[in-house]
Amino acid sequence: MIRYRASWILPISDPPVRDGWVAIDRDRIAARGAGGRRPAADDAREVDLGNVVVLPGLVNAHTHLELSYLRGRVSPGSTFIEWIREVMAARRLARASAFVKLLKA
Repeated sequence: MIRYRASWILPISDPPVRDGWVAIDRDRIAARGAGGRRPAADDAREVDLGNVVVLPGLVNAHTHLELSYLRGRVSPGSTFIEWIREVMAARRLARASAFVKLLKA
């Protein structure tokens, strides 16, 4: 189990918790509470995230389906500019390849 401590915990259906924690066990939220600066009473590993806000249970469903065909063709890149240039190049290459297939049909 890992207990993440943060300045604020913003539960989805309850009021904000100042100086709180969220315990994760096997990739699931096991518990949450206040008093993030206290020592662990159990065997949980403690991770202090500092002056941040945690939204437990928030699922980021943001996706770009139109880029899914580029999976494995574009590396993560070390900067956004590097990554987007590689995405643009891969998209141009894919369009050119599709155009050649049309000409041969």
